[in-house]
Amino acid sequence: MLPRCTYSVISVDLQQVIPLPTLTHTNMYHSRQLNCYNFGIHPADNDVASMNVRHEAMASRGSNEIASYIFNLVHMGKFCRYKLMQQKFVLKGHSFLNCDRIFAHIEKHKAKTQCLTPDDVMLGLSSQ
Repeated sequence: MLPRCTYSVISVDLQQVIPLPTLTHTNMYHSRQLNCYNFGIHPADNDVASMNVRHEAMASRGSNEIASYIFNLVHMGKFCRYKLMQQKFVLKGHSFLNCDRIFAHIEKHKAKTQCLTPDDVMLGLSSQ
């Protein structure tokens, strides 16, 4: 059980769309790719991040999916329970959130290995 706290800073970010598999031939590119979405939440007070990788048949990048994911994490007890939540936005293009470090690790893993499925992307997360 998490201790009672008055506030917490939580970074929330979406990674760029991850097309799988990585293909170079134009005809294959347009007909065979599966887009994956990675939504990350990283509390600033610890090093435990939560990454949610889903392919396009399971979820999209809409506000409903993001809101329900945050709601579930808060109510599952991964973060302190609050009576009031405030949302603040950083300036576009001028930020570096904690999630960005993990996203860079995934991109590095994707460049070194051939990721064909969403499970291969998850291997990049677990090898961190």
